[in-house]
Order: sequence, then structure tokens, then C-alpha cells
Amino acid sequence: MSGYLKKQVTDICDVLLLDIYGRYLWIVIEMFRQHEATGIFDIKIEFPGHSIIAYLPDYYQQEDREGFLERYLAIFQTIYEDRSREIMGQAHNYDVESADADALYELASWIGVIRPRVWPEDRLRRFLREGVDLFRMRGTRQGLSRIIELYTGEVPYIVEARELYPFRWREAYFEELVRLYGEDENQFMILLPQSVVNTPLQQKIVRQLINEMRPAHIEYHLVLLVPYIFAGRYSYLGINTVLGEYSSLKLDGQSAVSFTGLKGGTE
Repeated sequence: MSGYLKKQVTDICDVLLLDIYGRYLWIVIEMFRQHEATGIFDIKIEFPGHSIIAYLPDYYQQEDREGFLERYLAIFQTIYEDRSREIMGQAHNYDVESADADALYELASWIGVIRPRVWPEDRLRRFLREGVDLFRMRGTRQGLSRIIELYTGEVPYIVEARELYPFRWREAYFEELVRLYGEDENQFMILLPQSVVNTPLQQKIVRQLINEMRPAHIEYHLVLLVPYIFAGRYSYLGINTVLGEYSSLKLDGQSAVSFTGLKGGTE
């Protein structure tokens, strides 16, 4: 394309093409990737060109033969038109469905979302759609369950002490339930698969969400369910454990070495 080169610019947002003549407008863009945000988001071409010099008396237009005044006014025209477009497009920034990521994070901070930038964007949009109704449920089991589900994508298991009352007449069973879940009415248990909060930051965010939504003066215990079977601990068939059979070792990402060891040698 070098044979057709008429103008070359670098790191400029607005370009005047007053000195370019021809039948076609060809644009060649050369980019050097420096970081993840590098990209072309939009290109706008105004043709025929509009200049605010047209709003001045004819004398200024006639005397500006070399175009200096028009180029000088173009600086302020660009600033004015850019700000006007931002003002006219502000409504999109307040709409959960159309707002871009940066505007979405700003909206989230307005309603007190904890660290909105660590939320997956699709889940954050769902949260903002439900935000007002969700905060009205603050202090309730439904609100707590929903906000955890919105962040993790998984419905948590919430156990309250009153749910153990029907088992009081089965003494041995009741004692085991109390050991696992407690019997203090001023506390509750939240069980969540570890796979949906597998980093310290995600676990910290979940705890902060729980503190925001739990009833006042009520304590909680968060249990992360690991995919193993441990007798007398938090193992639930079909939730974090399954029944299977021994098979040959396969490196398929689904096998695990037993926690037990063989005594007296190996076979």
C-alpha cells in the first residue's frame, strides 16, 4: 500500500483529512501489541467534513484561505463533539444489559458490591438486575442463599439448629447431628462445594457476602465440601461423594491414589 500513501499518523485520536483528495478512502492500520487492552474499538468518518467555522460570519470563512482558522477551531470542535457524544450516550452506562465492563463495575460499586471486578461479568449482570430486591431480603435465608448462588453459580446447603429437632428422639443419631451441625440457635451452617471457591480470594469474597447478608448477631460456619468419603464427616452421597468400584489406574484426571497404604509390601 506504500504507493498509495497520502498521510501517516501515530497515536492520534482525531485526524483532519483536508489535504487528501481522491475517489476512494483507504485506511491501513499497523499495530504493535504491547498489552491485553490493545485494539481498535471504533472508527468514525465524517464526510462531508463539518466545521464550526460555518457558524462564524462569512468574512472569517472568506479570509481563511490557508485554512489555519478552520484547523485551529477543529481542536475545540473535537473536544466539544466528544463530550456531547458522551453525554448523549450516558443512558447506556446506566443500563445493566448494555453497559460495558467498566460501567458495570461502577454501577456495582454504587450499590455496595464487594470487589465487583472479581465477579464473572455475566453473574454480575444478573446480580445487578436482582440487586434491589436482593438487599430487601438481607437477613433472611433466601437472600443469603441467592447471593451465594449468584457469585458461585452453586446453590449452598444451609442448615439451622431448628432443623435437627425432629431427630431428638433418636438419641445416637441426634448426637451425631449435633456434633456436625451444632445445636446453638444463634448459629447456622453453610455447606458449599470447594470446587466453586477453590482460591483463597474466592473464599474471602464468599465470607464477606455472608457477613453482608446474614442476620445480625448470628454466627455461621462455612464448610467446603471436598470430593472424598470420610466417615463421620461432611460426606454426602450424590453431592460430594459417589459409590464406585476399584479399577486399574488411569491417568484420565478422574482417578486418585488411595489415602490408605499397604502393609507388608506390595503386590
